[in-house]
Amino acid sequence: MREATCDRLKIRHVDPARLKPWEDNPRGNDKAVEYVARSIKRFGFNAPILCDEKLSIIAGHTRWRAAKDLGLSKVPVIVLPLQGTERKA
Repeated sequence: MREATCDRLKIRHVDPARLKPWEDNPRGNDKAVEYVARSIKRFGFNAPILCDEKLSIIAGHTRWRAAKDLGLSKVPVIVLPLQGTERKA
């Protein structure tokens, strides 16, 4: 896993297959995946996916699905050290 430091946050580049969707994700953005994929293809991946230490996605499910559809081998991820209820916040 390659890491880059941005201020205090570490951006890691992870294989999207290692990420797990959060089963309680409150958003259903199925229709947006195609549009986000086009944006990533044209402008690059400019907003990292946020996940917990177990690589469960907190925010960025649509970007993750778009990256998988595009066949990307690495996506930028910021790992947040969250406790149980903090992830819902």
